[in-house]
Amino acid sequence: MRENRGMEGDPVHRRNLEVALDPESGGRREVRGQIVDRRLQGYTFTGGRIVGPGPVHDMSAHLVLDVRTGRIEAASGAMALPAFPGTATTRFEGCRDVLPNLAGLAGLAAAGDLVAGIRAAIGRERGCYHLSTLVLAMAPLLRAALREPEPRDARFERAIELTACETGAGRVRLHGLLFEKRGQGQPRRARLAWGVDPGEMKLRQVVAEAAPELAPAPEAAAALEGVPLFGGFARAALERLGPLAGADELLELALALNAVVTQALVTVPSARDPRLEAGQNRAHGTCYMWRAGGPLESMPSGKLGGGRT
Repeated sequence: MRENRGMEGDPVHRRNLEVALDPESGGRREVRGQIVDRRLQGYTFTGGRIVGPGPVHDMSAHLVLDVRTGRIEAASGAMALPAFPGTATTRFEGCRDVLPNLAGLAGLAAAGDLVAGIRAAIGRERGCYHLSTLVLAMAPLLRAALREPEPRDARFERAIELTACETGAGRVRLHGLLFEKRGQGQPRRARLAWGVDPGEMKLRQVVAEAAPELAPAPEAAAALEGVPLFGGFARAALERLGPLAGADELLELALALNAVVTQALVTVPSARDPRLEAGQNRAHGTCYMWRAGGPLESMPSGKLGGGRT
């Protein structure tokens, strides 16, 4: 994927999401996904670990869809690079401990309330925030697998690149680029960018461009302007972008960008999440490792040092 053009600010964090839907075989379709996070500069002190520039997460998931029933038949995952592999510091608990919970996705209906089912199976203390984000990004392909007319022999690929940039005074600008291709059809693209001021945590200066030639989408940009980043963002984005023609990819991109906001604020030294009181942690309650009573609950998390290396 090409570097996001028109990117503003100094890049500090980048996320790549890749998802692929295989052609039907034996009444089943398989969906595979991978999420990779890279810290681009600086050093972060997270849960007793110093994390420098480079990859910080590399996780994958594999879902099998029974096309006849429209339900997930099997689910599994792997963590080539977890945030916490399990050491004496974490009481030998690690991110990989949640991988068996992915099996709980089996039986979920792709056309039903899939998001709620995913969150119940691998959300918060039952899962990993990054792995959950990946599986949620795979959900649209599961639905697409059922909508596709027979013969379902086309491969569907989607790639998303998300970059968080520091723009000064604690402000962050998020840039997202989506590319997808179905079989021999024309590729579709979408681009979305917005600014975040930690003092108010709302979308500002939204820029949206839609596929296939990345033409400006001013209606979509206007619809997202001022939307709060927390407290019902997904619902607000769906309500505002859902009725707009040709905005499906922009909606998916908006949800993916929202998922890196916390990661971005942790990386920017002067950013402060106004939801938190002194001493609280942005990651608290977001996953198995940061659960209440978990091994990381009392550990600090935040920026140690900046500067490009």
